[in-house]
Amino acid sequence: MSHSSTASYRVLVVEDTQEFADIARMILTRANIESHHANSGEEAIIYLESERPDLILLDLNLGDITGWDVLEFVTSQYGQNSIPVIVTTAHSDPANRLVGKLQEIASYLVKPFSAQQLLGAVNAVRNGTTDRP
Repeated sequence: MSHSSTASYRVLVVEDTQEFADIARMILTRANIESHHANSGEEAIIYLESERPDLILLDLNLGDITGWDVLEFVTSQYGQNSIPVIVTTAHSDPANRLVGKLQEIASYLVKPFSAQQLLGAVNAVRNGTTDRP
């Protein structure tokens, strides 16, 4: 469900915690960024089979399949590095960051993060100025 049909930048928010998804989408909407929410990995894959967002905000710890599985689908569907991904997780462990580097993640945000941090990461991806994790 999109908030604005006139927004030129589309973000898929893959997040199984409804409250966090609502906050992220509110932040994006206020920045005039269109967003769609998938509350599971499977829902994200169904969406990605027919839509290609400009960016994916991807939680790693989903209830059904992992965020890495969603990322693997994106790579197989669209190609390596085809859609930038900002990983969001409550875990700041180095192993996830290493996997993120190996998977060409655009950015890595540890929850909770501020609206400024989220918009900074999204704008860096939009402007092509990401500093990979």
